[in-house]
Formats: sequence, structure tokens, C-alpha cells
Amino acid sequence: MRRLIMIAVAFCLVATAPARADTIRVIIPFAPGGALDPIARILTHGWNRLRPADSIIVENIAGAGGIVGMNTVAKAIPDGRTLLFSPSGNIVISPMLQSNLPYDTPTAFEPLVLVGSVKSALIVCASLDVTSLGGLIALAKTGAPLTFGSPGPGTSPHISGELLNHAAGISITWPMPKSSFALPVGSVAASSGPNASKPESARKTGTRTSAIMSPRPSDSVSSL
Repeated sequence: MRRLIMIAVAFCLVATAPARADTIRVIIPFAPGGALDPIARILTHGWNRLRPADSIIVENIAGAGGIVGMNTVAKAIPDGRTLLFSPSGNIVISPMLQSNLPYDTPTAFEPLVLVGSVKSALIVCASLDVTSLGGLIALAKTGAPLTFGSPGPGTSPHISGELLNHAAGISITWPMPKSSFALPVGSVAASSGPNASKPESARKTGTRTSAIMSPRPSDSVSSL
């Protein structure tokens, strides 16, 4: 029996069969504190109120750009008690870029519903003399050794960075740092999430948001 996935524009939720009263795990395939956490926890809070007989918990299982958590769900007993809440990129993009996934995405998961979406933000080190997307492109065209990070290969921020390279005719190198925000001087990070562009986040991480990857202006930063 295939597991059912509730897909969001940026997120998914995976289920299996009609659940009985018991513990239900909602697996987020990334570390705590990311963009998925608040949405998943708000949903499960409401779900717990609707199903008081069940214990519905959110569990973060990170690793390999989401693959470890997704594999946990794919290999779970299909009894309706293990759900996946994941970015759609892990469902749509990763299978096209990685042929050795430990699960077959089309048969392992079944989409349920679109939950929501977030904007991607282009984050740079505060020490980098760049305050706009145009400034970043101009700097890259001088041959400056720039790199960019993302949560993992095939994730939306990774693809966004490569699309920027292609569209602007530049070459910002993609490595795989442990954290998108552990940036060495001269780095750029393509990051997604509702808090990525907020000034308080930038101050805490020593970064600066130079652009929002969206056709509409940012609600949290009026200048972007």
C-alpha cells in the first residue's frame, strides 16, 4: 500500500491508511527551526484538538537534504500512523537529480493536499559589499570567488541558485556546507523560509538579505 502524501507548494504531508486511535508521527525531514516547523506544528495542534484520542507528534529526522527522513516514512508500516511533511522539491526535484535514492518516490508516496508556500531569500555575508541582486551579479562577473549554500542537493534553494547562475550568465559555485548560514567571508546563501528575510534573523546570523525570489515584494522587509 502506498503512503499518502499531503503536498504543499513548499511542503508535503504523507499518510498511509485510515488511522486508528494511537500515536501518529508527522515526520519533517529537516532539522528543527526551519520553515516547515511552524506550519507543521500549527497544523498538528489543530489536528490534536480534532482527534483528542490520538497523540499526534512532530518529529524532525534530518540528513542528506531530506532523504533520511523521507526514507523513514517510505519504509514505515503503511498503517496510517506515519506522515511526511516535506518540501515539494524533495518529491519532484530530488528524484530527477539522484538516481540512487533508497526509495521509489512515485510508488512510495501518494500526494494528499497542498498546504502552503514560502518565498526564497538570497542571503549574503554581512561583510560582503553587496546590498542588491544587481550588485551580486556585478561582483560575480568580476570573477570574484563566490560560493552559495543550501540545505542539500536538489532542494529549492539549490535549484534557485543554479537558475540564477544560468539566467545571469555567472558562475557562483555550489558547495555543501553543514549550514546555509555558516558562511565564510565571500559566500552567498540561497535560503528559503518565512524567517530568512527578517532583520532579526540577519542580525543573529551575521548575514544580510539582498533579494527575495518572488514576483511580489516582501511583506517583512519593505525594501525587497
